[in-house]
Amino acid sequence: MDSTAERTVSGRGLIIVGLVVIAAVTVAGVVLGPGLREQVRQEQRPRTLREPVAAGSYAGHPWEAIGHYDGTKNCVELRYRGVELGQACDTGPPVQSTRVGADGPVVAYGTAPETSSEMAVSLDNGELVRAPVKAGDLGFPVGLWAAEIPGDAAVVATEPAP
Repeated sequence: MDSTAERTVSGRGLIIVGLVVIAAVTVAGVVLGPGLREQVRQEQRPRTLREPVAAGSYAGHPWEAIGHYDGTKNCVELRYRGVELGQACDTGPPVQSTRVGADGPVVAYGTAPETSSEMAVSLDNGELVRAPVKAGDLGFPVGLWAAEIPGDAAVVATEPAP
């Protein structure tokens, strides 16, 4: 018998090991995921979402809606050129609309139920704008949304989209 012979792992063995690892990660996500989201909900330290809730640009400069918790309230804050233009919070007012720049677009933004995936924004011209809701799925106790409003329309109502 040759003592220099190498042992190799069969393709079938690699597949089985891969499936076991995938199953373990999936089970850990299912078991630990709700607990981690609840831990984030109970967190009392200030925090800011890494990704903007929504973003756009005007006159070559970006605007963005940023979600944050300051230790007392959950808010979505509209910023343009690094300056805060306004915010809507779960402690009120829950919906705001603000013009970006001197004659730029109007952006509506606000809070939503954490289980919502989309907000329906009704305008005074009869149009309906839909805005994706973020943050609730990350453990925030509220959802946050923002959307550009076309033309000079005004927001008349907002509600979770069906």
